[in-house]
Amino acid sequence: MSGSTDASARRYQGRGIGELKTVGPRTAVRLPGADAATLLPHPHRVHTSVLKEFFAINGPAPDTRPQDFEPALRPRDITVIANFVTLALRNDLPGLDRYDAAVIWEKWRQSVAAIRERLRVADRERHAPRASDELLTRTWVVREDLVASIATPGQVSQRYCPWKADFFTYERLHPEAV
Repeated sequence: MSGSTDASARRYQGRGIGELKTVGPRTAVRLPGADAATLLPHPHRVHTSVLKEFFAINGPAPDTRPQDFEPALRPRDITVIANFVTLALRNDLPGLDRYDAAVIWEKWRQSVAAIRERLRVADRERHAPRASDELLTRTWVVREDLVASIATPGQVSQRYCPWKADFFTYERLHPEAV
């Protein structure tokens, strides 16, 4: 693969994930935008470096050990990180097995819905522990799936979909064509 037909040069066109609305105080951390966002080649390292930036600014989350590098995240921070992951997946998924990409996108779509629900009831000015836990848990799953798909294409979809014929619709396998 090379040139403009390279899968990594296209954005994943999956649907169902709107950008989370940013509310509350601004965050000092600036993450890459739509063109540069990526979790690859090492999803866990990239995510850890993002968390360390928030940790440096916000300090540790209440009731955590500082060596865990779990930062105190306000709703605005959670929104910024979730939007970054969405943009990164749009850039990263075209280069993966299309079945795995469909599963990862669906898991992240469900994750954003759960995070949105947690943020709905969070205090906009303070650390949002439930939304933060939801974000960290859900991004862990997505990162693990990215690593698995890179190592063994097809593994993520094989584990996720014993009912493949119903899940893998044309729209999920070819979001760019719909």
